[in-house]
Amino acid sequence: MKHRGNDFRRKKGLLRQKKGATLVELVVTFVLIAIFAVGTCQIVATSLKTYYQIRNVEHAQQVSDTILDKITGELSGAQNKYPGSNTQASVSIAQDGKTIEFQDKNFSEVSISTKNDLLLLHYKAGGHGQNGAFKDTDWTFDQAVYMDYTIASLTFTQPGNDYPRNIIQVDLTLEGPGGRYDHTRYVSCYNRPIIEQQTIT
Repeated sequence: MKHRGNDFRRKKGLLRQKKGATLVELVVTFVLIAIFAVGTCQIVATSLKTYYQIRNVEHAQQVSDTILDKITGELSGAQNKYPGSNTQASVSIAQDGKTIEFQDKNFSEVSISTKNDLLLLHYKAGGHGQNGAFKDTDWTFDQAVYMDYTIASLTFTQPGNDYPRNIIQVDLTLEGPGGRYDHTRYVSCYNRPIIEQQTIT
């Protein structure tokens, strides 16, 4: 019984020595947790903003490359003569620069412009290589290709005298998530057709 009484007194003394957290300590703890939480949220928010900015730029670059690759593929093969004749074929750029017309590598009459803020390629019926066998045909990319972007501006011009006369400057502006993105490409017409500005109807 004596040993039990000593054990009880010893445990009781230990319990008295163990103090609980005071109100001030709890308040300080919660304040520190709140400070760390706010700092973490700010870091996460900044990281997410940076991520979305980079993603938007990458998507805009991907969409512009897809559009400009299609234009380059069509325009670079523009013919400088009509088939079976020595008549000079030309590349015609509208006065406002928004439409370009030419004869492609298949001797089809093609115009490139935009419609409803999307790229439009129009193949005319009865082109020099078609003998009137085909109807007018419009070609566009599927909507999913644009990744929520639209074409704010697409223009064709001849750059300055520092460039060869067979070069066409293509300026593309996309509008979408995150704002507007400008892209420029120089297309070389390897058949060296005459390039001229004129009124296109």
